[in-house]
Amino acid sequence: MPQPGDRHPGFVAQPGECWALVNSKQLQATHCREEPTYTGRWYSPRDDGRYWRVWSCPDHLEGLTGIREFGATGTSKFLPPNHMPSSGTSGRDRYQT
Repeated sequence: MPQPGDRHPGFVAQPGECWALVNSKQLQATHCREEPTYTGRWYSPRDDGRYWRVWSCPDHLEGLTGIREFGATGTSKFLPPNHMPSSGTSGRDRYQT
């Protein structure tokens, strides 16, 4: 059974919004509330070569390629594959209000 804050299988490709959808406390899909600080590409699970440019918070980088950090320093920084920045809290903790 999914829990509030668990990742929902959907996604959104909208500038300024984290691409990940998460379960709310009513277990309905909602946008991740974290401010995105990365961009990357998410490839279609159909393996048909389609991809979307998406924005992401540090907690939802898994599954993205071509990840670049933006924002705080004013310069873009490329992150190598399999690089996951550390985060102080889990996504689940933020949605149990």
